[in-house]
Parts: sequence; C-alpha cells; structure tokens
Amino acid sequence: IGESAHDAERQALRFLVEGLPPEYTVYGNAWLVERSGVIYELDAVVVAPHAIFVVEIKSYRGRIEGTDNDWWLPQKTRSPLKLNRITAQVLKTHLRSASYQAGQVWTEGLVFLSATTDVGVRGPASQDRVHTRKTILAALQDAALIDRLSRSRAAPSAAAERDLLELLTGAQSGPRPVRRVREYEIVETLDHQETFTELLGRNTLSSVERVLRIYSVPPLATDAQRDRVTERARWEAQVLGRLGRGEGILSADPPFAEEAGIVLPIEHFKGIT
Repeated sequence: IGESAHDAERQALRFLVEGLPPEYTVYGNAWLVERSGVIYELDAVVVAPHAIFVVEIKSYRGRIEGTDNDWWLPQKTRSPLKLNRITAQVLKTHLRSASYQAGQVWTEGLVFLSATTDVGVRGPASQDRVHTRKTILAALQDAALIDRLSRSRAAPSAAAERDLLELLTGAQSGPRPVRRVREYEIVETLDHQETFTELLGRNTLSSVERVLRIYSVPPLATDAQRDRVTERARWEAQVLGRLGRGEGILSADPPFAEEAGIVLPIEHFKGIT
C-alpha cells in the first residue's frame, strides 16, 4: 500500500510474502486515519483463512530481554505490544464500520522481530504474540492460536476481504504517515494517545534523538481550535522545563507547527521513552 521506511522492513515483508501459502494476502505499509487526525501505521496486515493479523515489524538486533511492558535492547524501551494492540483495535473498529461481515472477523496483533532470534521476552501477552523468523510463519498459520485468544470468530469472507482492501487503499487519499519532521528523520512510532502521537526522531546533522510528540489538529479545525492545541503543547514544554534535567527527567524544546500538527520535541534519555 505504501513505501517501506527502511531496507530491514522491506526484507521482513518479503520474508512474509515468500514464506506464507498462496491463499494468504499480505498488505505492506498501510495506514489508517482517525477523525481526530491521528495516523496509525500498519507495517503488515496479513489476511489468513482464519483471521486478520496486524504485524508490527521491529528490526532490533542482538539480545532482547523484557516483559509485556518494557524491553531492554540493552537500553530500556517500551514494549511494542501495547501500540500493536491499539493498532489492531483501530483496524477492527474501521472494519466494523465498513460492514457487519468484516466486523465479525477476528483481528489480532503480532510483533515480528525480523533481525534477531536471541529473545528473552517473558509475559502472558508476549508468549503468543512476539515472534522471530523462526516462529512468525507458523504463528500466522496456526488456527489454534486464535482459538486460544478468542471467544468466537468468523473467517474472513470474500466480502470482508474486499472491505479491507477498500479501507486500506482508500486511506491513501488522506494524510500520510510522517517520515520526516524538519531536521528529524523518523526512526519509529513510540506511542499513540487520543490527542497526540509520539515518534522517535533522529537529527540528520547531529544524530541527537528526540521524542517528537505531535498533537494532531483535525483537518477542518478552526483557528481557535488550533490555538488551543498549540497552547497545550507550550504548557507541557514549560512544565518539563521547570522540572529540570535531573536523572530520569525529560526537558522539552519549544513547540512548533508542522504539516502533521503541533510538534513538541522532548529530550530523549537512554532508558526513558
């Protein structure tokens, strides 16, 4: 549907396409837009005979330890499970709005660690949902996995698949995922909230990383609504500034307006996201 952010993502998508049976369909780099203006990226959407999967692709290398909530790479970072679950729920909501048949299909999130097999992530939510190249293809083909996770489900019908295709391709006419914000190249999405999205950005000149908190502004927002969003971002920057730069404390640069919304750059300490 869209362009991959980097080579590792393209290779992971190719691995899924080549490894799954022909009755599976893989949509790469799709996105969905909420009414609030928040954009949800879907690295891969896999339509299996028994379910629809939203696959979050991570190209982390080396040993990965962690729980359902936090991972160590070795620096501490949030587990991508929460964001993956939210994204799957957003797709489910859109499918319900598309048609009754599409809404009955079970939609599940999985995390695909495409560049390492050295994984020590533990936790009930991670057990069935975090996979490497050794296990991802089997998980996507395992109907028993969905039986363990769901109470009731319907297989994707031809009509539901058409609704999904129309949903994903239709989003192309709207706003696209952010790949760059001023001098920052976007590394990954960290979090989605009702009013903002947090992206990890790397300065292309200094390589300094910032968490870019982007407050979404609805496309038809009035000047007064935009001013309220800007004021909220300024207030948060002031609060973070007063807290100082102690260990574990974040500081923020002044917010600025971008096409994607109002951007608040937050200092990114290792171990804090």
